[in-house]
Amino acid sequence: SAAEGIPTTSPFYNQAQIQMVQWRRQLRDLTQLQLAQAIAASGHRWLFDVAIEQAKMVEKGQPRRLQAQTLLAHWRQEVERVEDRPQLALAHRIAEAGTIEALGQAIAQAETVEANRALRQDADKAIAQWTGEIQTIEDQPILDSALALADAGNLGEAIKEATQIGQDRALYAQAQEKIGEWQTTIAIAQNQRLLARARSLAGQVRLTEAINVASGITTASPALYQEARAAMAQWRTERDRIWAARTPSPSPSPSPSRSSPSPSPAPTPRAASTPSPRSFDGFYGPSYGN
Repeated sequence: SAAEGIPTTSPFYNQAQIQMVQWRRQLRDLTQLQLAQAIAASGHRWLFDVAIEQAKMVEKGQPRRLQAQTLLAHWRQEVERVEDRPQLALAHRIAEAGTIEALGQAIAQAETVEANRALRQDADKAIAQWTGEIQTIEDQPILDSALALADAGNLGEAIKEATQIGQDRALYAQAQEKIGEWQTTIAIAQNQRLLARARSLAGQVRLTEAINVASGITTASPALYQEARAAMAQWRTERDRIWAARTPSPSPSPSPSRSSPSPSPAPTPRAASTPSPRSFDGFYGPSYGN
């Protein structure tokens, strides 16, 4: 290179020598990384180890150091994949039987892939899938029983049956959807009965009772709810009209007039006075009582 031709007497000689050392080192690092990549391309487990050792030779502070570290991380993950792929493949083969026992064995096999390994995320996905399949096998009879009860018209029993499926189970969302449908059906039927009862009471002019009954209608059926609200408003208007007709109008006050003098009370007759003992003196002869 041109740097090698600089004479020792040149003021740029030392700088050129330093620069050439750096260039040679960079060239060496590039060659090592290219060789390491070629070795790793084979995909064999032991050749990944060789490639990793080659990449480790790039020292800190060198321009190719970051590239070397990136390749090291990638190849280490590839080593983990090569090591763990047979274990995960075996788990998938076991799970193909589709029974609760086989799925449990597949889960146990997939658990052998340790945490923080490259294929652990794949193992976790498979474990979650197989766990859901086990739960579905276990809970499907419960949901089928609930559906049969609902088809027979026993919605309350169907709801009770479906609530046995827990929140952390694979069929929970499906069970809750059915429970919601059945609860709505029950509520609509109840609302229909309430509205029919309220209309019957209104037909008997028992309007307050009709309003009270209709007020229990819920929004489970929006159309029925609005119908009840309209009927209640009509019954209130009719009730107010009836009450107004029953209330008598106030009578007019009498005109003020001069009052006649009250007659004097009749004098009370005085009782006749009884004679005092003196008035009998001399009544009897002087010989009386002698």
